[in-house]
Amino acid sequence: MPGGRKYKPLREAVFMHAPHHRYTARPAPLGIGESTLIHAEAARASDYDPHERGFNDAVTASLDSHDHDRLTYHYLTRHDRLTAFAITADITGIAHGYYLAARSEPRLATYFVADLPPAAPRRRLGAEPRRLGNQLPVRVQDAHLPRPHPAAHLPAAKPRVRGHGMPTTTFVIHNADVTRPDRTCTTMLTPHEEDTFVRRGVVVPDNRIPDDLLDLLGEAIDEQVAAHFPSPGDKTYDKEFAGQYVRDPHKQDPRIALIPLQSFGLADTVRCLLGPRIVLRNSNVRVTRPRTGDGTVWHTDYRPHTSPPSRLVSAPTVITCLIYLDAANERTGPLLVVPGSHHRHDQPSTTDDTFDDQVAIRIEPGQVVLMNAALWHRGGANHSEQTRRLLTLQLSSIFMPEFNFEPSLPSAAYQRVLEQARSREDEPLLELLGHGGLNPLSARY
Repeated sequence: MPGGRKYKPLREAVFMHAPHHRYTARPAPLGIGESTLIHAEAARASDYDPHERGFNDAVTASLDSHDHDRLTYHYLTRHDRLTAFAITADITGIAHGYYLAARSEPRLATYFVADLPPAAPRRRLGAEPRRLGNQLPVRVQDAHLPRPHPAAHLPAAKPRVRGHGMPTTTFVIHNADVTRPDRTCTTMLTPHEEDTFVRRGVVVPDNRIPDDLLDLLGEAIDEQVAAHFPSPGDKTYDKEFAGQYVRDPHKQDPRIALIPLQSFGLADTVRCLLGPRIVLRNSNVRVTRPRTGDGTVWHTDYRPHTSPPSRLVSAPTVITCLIYLDAANERTGPLLVVPGSHHRHDQPSTTDDTFDDQVAIRIEPGQVVLMNAALWHRGGANHSEQTRRLLTLQLSSIFMPEFNFEPSLPSAAYQRVLEQARSREDEPLLELLGHGGLNPLSARY
């Protein structure tokens, strides 16, 4: 910590905030309330000029992009509450600061800037805007510091565009009750992968969850598993579906849903298949421990078929997203499927017998599987020396109800996510979390 009168504000900031805040940096947005902080909760949220409001709109619009190349998102949190947020980039080989906002707490912005990684001299924040990495200035929105220079000193807004050629679909919802009728969704699936999913009922996209997001997801899941199973030998079921299960863990720790669905982009991918209005019917964590031989029998996650089939539209499709935190292979237990079986009316026998047309899918950590929930499948037995963790998310149109085998009361953290979504009128996220958009009484009409 530098000495002298010049750095007194920095020492005060560290003393005040270091014991209570956690700093995190990620290559993609976490979806933990950034838009709400920017527009409603930052220190100067009620005092933006038109230029700043336009800049903020560009920043929040860019958060929905799937192109985050060379960008870093910086977070300061206190008890799961977002208190400061910044964006930096390394476009030219030198770190640039594009945005920084903090809540109205004395010296909080000073402390946050001190946490940011560029190896630049730590200057006192004053009338000059802070230059992250001694390059482009960033507006520090802290009511307890002098106003920065006029907006002309800000870097030009740089909204990110959807990249890498990922296909997008713009849907128009023909319902007067919907606040956002035009919705553009980006899928991680190529046209060939989409065709494979429709025809075979299962696909493994080329995209996989980045390691840092996977680590964060794993931490959240491990906390929930430890809370439910004090002993590794405890099980939910011993037969047929042997292993440890945690039902709707996202209602205790919303990161379990928001990381794969929002940050990684699975929600938009499913919207491109099912339409723009989807709901997370349930989430489940399944853990198989080493050397247990735990696996499952053949089954389907959803049984929509009737004989004879109806003349009009059949039951809506449910998509199961399997997120593997650990490898699924011959030793830990592969995913076994019968491609095309989602078209069959009959159900598989509840055994682990071998079918002539079954296929074993071997999956690496961070890979995901999209599967029609009516597909015949089972999890292979874990005979390895490793634990295998699997997160399952089931999604459908919002016209289907949520369902799980056990009730789960939402945590305070989950309630905060809902409150933030309502405050910024995030209709798609409210629908995704089962709260029907802005008007739950009419959203399913």
